[in-house]
Amino acid sequence: MTHLSLENVSVNFGAIAALNNVTISMNGPAKIGLIGPNGAGKTTLLSTIAGFVSASEGSVQLDSIDITRLSIQKRVALGIVRSFQTARLLNDESVRTNVLLGCQPMDGPGSVRQMFATPGYRKWNKLAQERCREIEEIVGISDIQNVQVAKLSSAMRRFVEIARVLVAQPKVLLLDEPAAGLDHSERRQLERILHRIAEQKPTLMILVEHDVAVVRNVCDYTYVLAEGTLLAEGATNEVLADQNVLSSYFGGAARA
Repeated sequence: MTHLSLENVSVNFGAIAALNNVTISMNGPAKIGLIGPNGAGKTTLLSTIAGFVSASEGSVQLDSIDITRLSIQKRVALGIVRSFQTARLLNDESVRTNVLLGCQPMDGPGSVRQMFATPGYRKWNKLAQERCREIEEIVGISDIQNVQVAKLSSAMRRFVEIARVLVAQPKVLLLDEPAAGLDHSERRQLERILHRIAEQKPTLMILVEHDVAVVRNVCDYTYVLAEGTLLAEGATNEVLADQNVLSSYFGGAARA
């Protein structure tokens, strides 16, 4: 079981408090939603867990290890991996090459071994290719593994990025608005992908998302942020019916 906790975490950007004394404790495998209105601090919280933003106060722990001051690279090595609101891919390379990059931070060989194709590199490459094929099947992109990323739709690019972070074998999978820019059918496809990940590669999945329907259909438990503070938490359906959440997030009326 994976345990991630944030204790009294605050993040300040100058005079602006992006997060204010947030305490959260999560156990995985699980599908966790993180929602709130614009400016609530959702992406800041995700970035604080991943190490892209430093906590001004408080602590972050993974499996009883204090990671508050660890670098992004060390957090990746411990199993914390995130996606971004805009897919960051190598446009001129194939889908497989982009997915394969996800293996590199964890256990990839050095450049010298790659250059001379040593037995160690060949063994690593075989295992990495097998891992990529498995993840591409789960995400549903195995039939486009040789396609150049530049030729893909925005939805398929998003799915390729999910595959790339998943192939790193994360303990904590941080997804930052994966449904952004997707149409209705693509969002339902995304939901199916996330359910397959939970079934076949269970992790502590934390999903930051504006589309409440996606959160409702995917997440078992949800946290709500408002103005940098924790407003509510609980079973997703209960949280989305909470009047304080409706007032803060929706102006009093629920939206699908």
